[in-house]
Amino acid sequence: MADEYTNVSETRRQRIFRLLEETSTSLDLYALLKEFKYGYKKRLLDNIERIAGVLRREGRELLVIPPSCIACGFAFSPRDKRL
Repeated sequence: MADEYTNVSETRRQRIFRLLEETSTSLDLYALLKEFKYGYKKRLLDNIERIAGVLRREGRELLVIPPSCIACGFAFSPRDKRL
């Protein structure tokens, strides 16, 4: 994935935005952390929150699937209601 999304003229947020637009499957938060070399989850979540705001202004939305327990299927509520 990294080779396809490396463009030195783009910011990290722009690369994430492009990846989200061009990917037809769901993306895991921890895979994004590793892919874009974030040291802290909060930084990535801040960028995703800003991307979600841009999408809202454009009349679109970012679909966030809350994590769920593999054993029982319990779905956790999202921590950040702005996404």
